[in-house]
Amino acid sequence: RVPNVGAANTAGSTLVDAIPAGTTYRAGTTTLNGATVPDLPGGVMPFTQPQLINSPGAPPGQIVAGAAAVVQFQVTVGPNVTSEIINIASADEDGPLGPLPPREARTFNPVVNLAASKTDTLVFDTAPPGGSPGDTLEYTIAIVNRGSGAASDVRFTDGIPANTAYVPN
Repeated sequence: RVPNVGAANTAGSTLVDAIPAGTTYRAGTTTLNGATVPDLPGGVMPFTQPQLINSPGAPPGQIVAGAAAVVQFQVTVGPNVTSEIINIASADEDGPLGPLPPREARTFNPVVNLAASKTDTLVFDTAPPGGSPGDTLEYTIAIVNRGSGAASDVRFTDGIPANTAYVPN
């Protein structure tokens, strides 16, 4: 979202927004004020290069005083991302040739990265040694969030292994 909080309309406004590290752009998902913006050749997000932006109904490059240009796109988070995703965009209200410097905006998105492990221990061994009928096994299941964001509505299901029965404490 690039707002114009000034008293005059902007002219030549541009936006550059690199795809955040650890993510992959989902081709065809970029919009400006709800209207689709065509990808660059090869399915590249169009705002990875300076592009004119505008508020709704204004000509390209113009953000009306009190209005905003809204750019949205989607990315897929990579499988090994465990820290927050940082997106850095740069808006230049008078374009690259104007006297005003670009303004940088950052967003931080926490990541949830759940991992589960399961171990078993033979706690009561009848004859013969090792796993055999009548033995008692204890399973320990650990679920860890290795990400930077809180996990919510997490559900875990683990079926009772074949040839065993659940024994309540």
